[in-house]
Amino acid sequence: MERNLRIMKWVAGTSLPFMLGPILHSFYRFYGMDVSFFYYILAISVVSIFLFEVPTGVIADKIGYKKSMIIAVSLLTTSILMFILVQNKLWFIISEIVFALGIAFKSGADTGLIYDTLVVLDKEDEYLDVYTQIRKFLFVFAGIGSVLSSILFSIDPLLPILINVIFMGSNIVLCFFLEEPIHTKEVERIKFVDQINYVAKNCIKNIDLMKIFIVSSILYSFYRLSFNTYQPFFLATNLDIRLYGLVFAILNVFAFYFSNHAKKIVELINHRYFEFLFGCLLIGFGLLSIPILYLGVFGMVSQQFFRALYGPISTKVVNEVTESNVRATTLSAMSFMNNIFAGTLAFTIGLYTDYINNYQNTFIIFITLFVILVFNIITSKKSKS
Repeated sequence: MERNLRIMKWVAGTSLPFMLGPILHSFYRFYGMDVSFFYYILAISVVSIFLFEVPTGVIADKIGYKKSMIIAVSLLTTSILMFILVQNKLWFIISEIVFALGIAFKSGADTGLIYDTLVVLDKEDEYLDVYTQIRKFLFVFAGIGSVLSSILFSIDPLLPILINVIFMGSNIVLCFFLEEPIHTKEVERIKFVDQINYVAKNCIKNIDLMKIFIVSSILYSFYRLSFNTYQPFFLATNLDIRLYGLVFAILNVFAFYFSNHAKKIVELINHRYFEFLFGCLLIGFGLLSIPILYLGVFGMVSQQFFRALYGPISTKVVNEVTESNVRATTLSAMSFMNNIFAGTLAFTIGLYTDYINNYQNTFIIFITLFVILVFNIITSKKSKS
């Protein structure tokens, strides 16, 4: 069973397109896409995940985590492979939908597999440490990929994609060596529709869980937007494209460091981690709305706190209050809500982003998030009183 944790380190690092982040915006521009399309494709992605999320979570609970992971990495690899054959906007959209389906299968199955593996090993109390240790491999590969991607893109735009496909394809083979946690084989299985109804009712009745879902969805939505502001910021400050990767590599070093010290950071902020995460995003958007390169990079660094801590904290909280036989479904329900919010927000920004400059767009995002934070603080105080 320990083998699962070793395999998941590699899968965490290479199952996603870790080389595309720094150059994805440039890749779209290479094919003549405008900035608004970048937001529309994000909206299509998150809406697709929203549609697939809960059904795939239920399937994961029914067929097991291992099979779900095999399906997930196969779909993710296929979607990136489609980039090589891209012909028009429709092809990008189809690729994004396939990618979203892969993400939906992966969501809940990967964290559920890790948590239930630890349950079998009687180490569930170590979840936060283990999960952050596994996520560090994501930042390592993302850092290496960031350095190489912009250099390779300047040689041939398809080179980063080809290399990424090779790494992602290796995960398909690796997932066959995963072991299904024993107790997840033995739990009583609920019928497909009944399982969705059970989780939905539990989320509605559990006020604390619903609050976590709502705040998590708001934070996730703005986090997804943050990466869409980085490359336009580089363009606006006339940064050489070959240096994009270097900046992203630096960001991954910080994310790695913050992830490595996640437990200490969580203890320091004393359970006020949602306010802390709001602050990280706010500082980032605030500095990115100023046309000075080093300030913008500092803003990106502040958002790496969020990147390192959001996943471990949100899944830990949900895992602790969820039954094993509906764990993937519940985690998928949270992701379901995340993507409703994210899709709506991305589509809204896409409607006007071509009519204003990057700094104005980022400042609007900053003000919106600030108003939401103030509203959250006021309502929280009222509910306590």
